Amino acid sequence: MAARYGIDNIDFLRGDILDLPKLGRSFDHAECVGVLYHMADPRAGLQAVSTVLRPGTFLRLGLYGESARAGGEGAK
Repeated sequence: MAARYGIDNIDFLRGDILDLPKLGRSFDHAECVGVLYHMADPRAGLQAVSTVLRPGTFLRLGLYGESARAGGEGAK
């Protein structure tokens, strides 16, 4: 996707969030949207992400609001 726009300094990775530290890499930017809520141990997921971030990194977390978690109107 990035190559289509001439961007060659970005990697898109997909896998188990708990395996991030096993990559042996660190990152300048991370986005974790709609993931932690579904985990048995959300704190472990956040910890895994935080261990691979460089100092001064931008971390974007997307968390569900109360209505989405309850399956109410906002969940649509």
